[in-house]
Amino acid sequence: MLREYQFKAKNPRGRVLHGVLAAENAEGARVDLAARGYEILGLKEQTGWLERVNRLVHRILPVSLFDLAVATRQLAIMLDAGLTMRRTLQVLINQSVSPKLQALWREVERDVANGQPLSRAMARNPAAFGLLYVGMVRAGETSGQLSLVFHQLADHLEGELTMVRKVKAALTYPAMVFLVSAGLALFIVQHILPQFLNGMFREMGQELPWITRSLVVVTSFFNNPIIFGTTLFLVAVAGFLLYHYLKSPMGRRRWQAFALQAPMLGDLQRKVLTARFSRTLGTLIRSGVPVLHSLALCQTVLENYVLAEALERAQQDLKDGARLSQAIAAIPFFPRMLATFIELGEQTGTLSDTLESLARTYEMELDVALETFTAMLEPLMVGVMGGFVAYVLIAVFIPIYKLVTAF
Repeated sequence: MLREYQFKAKNPRGRVLHGVLAAENAEGARVDLAARGYEILGLKEQTGWLERVNRLVHRILPVSLFDLAVATRQLAIMLDAGLTMRRTLQVLINQSVSPKLQALWREVERDVANGQPLSRAMARNPAAFGLLYVGMVRAGETSGQLSLVFHQLADHLEGELTMVRKVKAALTYPAMVFLVSAGLALFIVQHILPQFLNGMFREMGQELPWITRSLVVVTSFFNNPIIFGTTLFLVAVAGFLLYHYLKSPMGRRRWQAFALQAPMLGDLQRKVLTARFSRTLGTLIRSGVPVLHSLALCQTVLENYVLAEALERAQQDLKDGARLSQAIAAIPFFPRMLATFIELGEQTGTLSDTLESLARTYEMELDVALETFTAMLEPLMVGVMGGFVAYVLIAVFIPIYKLVTAF
């Protein structure tokens, strides 16, 4: 039975490394480290509770998409160079900067050393290696083309990463503008307006216009610690409950259905999901995964209930003898062009290439849609902030104007 040993060692470049490796005994661990050219500075067996904590931590902490894409590309390159799978995993363990990834590869390497297939070892960590990843690795094991499959997986993950970055970049600027505007508005209401309103309007001795009275009420609300604190608490509780509701199957289904119907947001969602579906399906088919199983994996990977229900019907159509293009054409969620080009790919025998070309096309459309979305958000947010400023100015200057004209 393999045990885990914590080590501190100096590599051939003189860099001091800390890590954990699996070996049958301490002597085996020393031999393994020496074979890597390491100078051992310290070695001790992990205690039972420490090992359990280590496993728990690396199962809970997420693996970033970037780290997984880089590691997958490295894995493919090392397999191309002729390294054995176990040696490749050992290199990944030593080279991983992320403690999460290091622990993950260590567990996979231990299972492979115990004789388990790589796909089964990865399937034990579904949070890191999803169904798509494991399914493609299993197909690569069956076909004997693991290095090719890992290159395709790396291409797929890099494409997903590019799309995620584009969406985040498009939303970052409007979010920052909103936060700064909200913070500035709160500062004005809490610190500037109270002194101005209390100092001037109380001395006027006349009835204030409704718009000014509403501003006084708003200012009083934000400056009353009990009322403001209670409101913040209730908002936090409501946000917590809403968050957990949206995490539930019913909540997610309703939110996703609403988001797909919303103006602009729905169009963006459809473009993102269509691009991801095209890329994922193309990658799976290229890797040798059967079409029916590929649709089932897409149904799980895309994590959208509306699309999942449509893909479930498409799988039933395939079982009933329909072609993929016919099954996709029956899904109103997708644009008609998708089914048309899938049919062309079926006729020419280039289905995976066609799907990947479609994915690039939809990603270009997504870029344009994101630019349009952000271009519309900017004037909208400026308009909201301008409306707040206009409200404050009107509320303040109307009573001043009345006071001046009264004399």
